[in-house]
Amino acid sequence: MNHLERLAERVVNDPLFLAFALSLFAKSEQLDDKALAIKLGCTRENLAMIRLCRFPELDPMAFSRDIDLIAARFGADPSALGQAVRRGQVLAKFRAADVPERGTLLAAREDDRNENQP
Repeated sequence: MNHLERLAERVVNDPLFLAFALSLFAKSEQLDDKALAIKLGCTRENLAMIRLCRFPELDPMAFSRDIDLIAARFGADPSALGQAVRRGQVLAKFRAADVPERGTLLAAREDDRNENQP
């Protein structure tokens, strides 16, 4: 592990950095660093740099702009990066609300199925 990867590990629990959202996303998809880099379309070396970026602004236009800039700078797919960060953000909200992620999502799916039945 190089010094940038160690630094990224130190900020993984800080919601001000992308490391936080990407960690939650990776856990939800059961992705290791290699698989996460592939999913984001970047190298493992650049993955550490992406993790060290500040979390984008929340305004949708600013969020897209920030994601595009980060993706362009570090050779990632902006769509994949944006989706991963948004998913991590949602998972963080579940975590903050102390809601069990899997059970909640399963319950929502069951409700959807029940609505479709007469």
